[in-house]
Amino acid sequence: MISEKASIQNLVEICVQKGIEKIIISPGSRNAPLILAFSKHPDIECLSIVDERSAAYFYLGLSYKSIGDSEQLNKQYNKLKSKNEIFALRLHELM
Repeated sequence: MISEKASIQNLVEICVQKGIEKIIISPGSRNAPLILAFSKHPDIECLSIVDERSAAYFYLGLSYKSIGDSEQLNKQYNKLKSKNEIFALRLHELM
């Protein structure tokens, strides 16, 4: 069994390998292990936004800017019902 710490480090490395340079974090005790792992990595810029809904919209804006194909991305995100689905879609794109 892989420890939680090793799993989080693997996630950070996968993000870096896939070209993710910015992470939006919303502080909280449940997020602490992720926040620590991402903030310690030299190739990741962490941006903190307290409100989770605002963080999701901010990240959506960054996605539009970085991907460039806003029409396609807009179609995908219009179908989503929650920020958890947005996060799941972004994780799926990493795999």
